[in-house]
Amino acid sequence: MRSRDAMEVVCLGETMAVLVPHDQEPLERQHVLRLEVGGAESNMACGLAALGHRVAWVSRVGDDPLGRRVLADLRGRGVDVRGVETDPDRPTGVYFKDTGPTGTGTY
Repeated sequence: MRSRDAMEVVCLGETMAVLVPHDQEPLERQHVLRLEVGGAESNMACGLAALGHRVAWVSRVGDDPLGRRVLADLRGRGVDVRGVETDPDRPTGVYFKDTGPTGTGTY
């Protein structure tokens, strides 16, 4: 018999803070960037939670403002983040999205 609170899906993987241009101009011409949260596994967890599934995301983030932002974002989207560790010695990862003529690159 399955517990009513048991997770249906557990996603594992890194999620980072993402700095995204506010328009379609490349990074070299930007003066303002939006702060978002991104990672394939957490994106999947959020999508499944939005469809009504019980989903957990397990990973590690830094014990820093960006790590807290990642956790708050995923928690706010209905993902269980109780299995995420906060690391006082390592920062949360950051990546940049760059829009160009051939599509979006990440750095």
